[in-house]
Amino acid sequence: MELVKAGRVELYGRARATGFDLFFSGLPDRGGVRFRGVTSLPEVLWKIRSGREREWFLEQMALAYPAIRAFPDKQVLVHFSDSRLEEMVDRRFQELKAQGANGILSVTGAGELIFNGR
Repeated sequence: MELVKAGRVELYGRARATGFDLFFSGLPDRGGVRFRGVTSLPEVLWKIRSGREREWFLEQMALAYPAIRAFPDKQVLVHFSDSRLEEMVDRRFQELKAQGANGILSVTGAGELIFNGR
């Protein structure tokens, strides 16, 4: 959320079920997230696949829109507004991929990269 508040990243949620494909933009709001529906998503997005941040965001999304709890496919997506930060993440991701490394690559609120290998 520190990166969102600083304008370096944008958070999005997506919930899909048969006949529904809903997009949300997540904005910081008094320790939580305020959601607004959007009609489309940015072209380049990174998916948060696991972790407590993902679970927290999905819970906030479900509190705002309880019906999506029943949706089988829910995603938390990140768009980098800060192109330098995105380049750093992409470069590190490519390095780890070339090494055959497995684990979780995270970005701290200060924009530092941390890799936890398995």
